[in-house]
Amino acid sequence: MAAPGPAFTRGHGRGTGHPHPGTQQAHRPQAARPQAARRLVRARLQPTATGGTLDPATINALTWLERASLPIQKRQDPQVIRRTLAALTLRLDGTRAAANTIARKQAVFHNALGYAVELGLLPVNPLDRVNRTAPHAGRAVNPQTVGSPAQVQAILAQVADIRRELVAFFGCLYYAALRPEEAVALRRSDIILPPHG
Repeated sequence: MAAPGPAFTRGHGRGTGHPHPGTQQAHRPQAARPQAARRLVRARLQPTATGGTLDPATINALTWLERASLPIQKRQDPQVIRRTLAALTLRLDGTRAAANTIARKQAVFHNALGYAVELGLLPVNPLDRVNRTAPHAGRAVNPQTVGSPAQVQAILAQVADIRRELVAFFGCLYYAALRPEEAVALRRSDIILPPHG
């Protein structure tokens, strides 16, 4: 589903929303980098942020997005919803994504459809009417993807030579299994340290 724009708000795009494959490929912009994606979002959702002027590459990308997007009413079709959910399980290279990635994509999709309901473009969130099972993350730890204590000690020694203040940060990620944002937010009052060691 494209960002709210003419096709989104009016509920229809050019033609069927599915250009001929050859035409679509010819006009398809290159894969957007994060900066380009943010620029597209600002251009469509925050036009004042761009000063009302868009460069040709942004106009081309927005035109392709609108042409390649489904009309909003088609999002009520359970078959379309199921195809979208199936696509959300894949990485860009076609392999299956991790369970957490799939869950995050599904949450974003659900929220986008919920926003369409909020705007009055859909009567209800169609994702709520489709039976689906949440992806389950594997519980087994693959030793090949986790550093051994000796490897982590070597890494922390290298970190100490470069940026000593980051040793505690990376140590918390490994020894306390903290997420990076949790380690950044950690304060002395949050932990109990032994008198020595």
